[in-house]
Amino acid sequence: MGLGHRLELDQGDPCCWRTDGPDKRNRWACRFQEAAPAGANLAPVSLYPVLVAEKLLLLLTDTETGRVRGQFADRALAGALLMDLSFRGRIRVTEKGERSHRPNRVVVVNDAPTDDAVLDAALARLAGTERRMQSAVGRLAGQVRTPLRERLIAAGAAGDRAAKQDLLTTLRQVLLDGVRPDTDTAALIGALAALGRLPGILGERLSREQKRAVRQRASELRQQNWAADAAYRSIVATNAIIAGGA
Repeated sequence: MGLGHRLELDQGDPCCWRTDGPDKRNRWACRFQEAAPAGANLAPVSLYPVLVAEKLLLLLTDTETGRVRGQFADRALAGALLMDLSFRGRIRVTEKGERSHRPNRVVVVNDAPTDDAVLDAALARLAGTERRMQSAVGRLAGQVRTPLRERLIAAGAAGDRAAKQDLLTTLRQVLLDGVRPDTDTAALIGALAALGRLPGILGERLSREQKRAVRQRASELRQQNWAADAAYRSIVATNAIIAGGA
């Protein structure tokens, strides 16, 4: 479960880098917003898990008990899966002024199979109608955790401390050392921020100033990612409903 290395640029997608992982599913594990120049100060990306949603589930899972932490983990996982679909060009958010769509709606733009069963199932659930972003989160919440967990277990990654530490190391480099995050890591941090799991999940004793800086940076990344922000707003709305019924 080592860290990925950029070996060969995929000519079909300038945001994907071929990796040398032993599992075929690791071929496109490293994703960047743009072709990174040689020597760029980028945080490393673990070869497995591949999906942002898988990485989030691994981080939220207690390696001793297997218990998933976070009251609204399913909504954050749904937001992460939306990011995964967006990164692969399967969905997008509409903009103001479009004739055929209302603004700020999640629409499927490519329903071709992704060769990933979890992504394809999510894509099928979103197909057929445009949805508000929070509605899209709700549509997938509750349908994500079980198949992702089964896949992590099958791959032997569910309790893999090394893979989890790789991810945490990457998060620390971005949030504490100022390393520029790749697209997946930025999305992962946004999802964790939506759950309020930062800085606690880093597992370090931080000063008050460091905690404030981590929260601020995580919040910025969350707001920059529409799916993470939709998950956050969905969680806030659910909390309000619970509080109102108490």
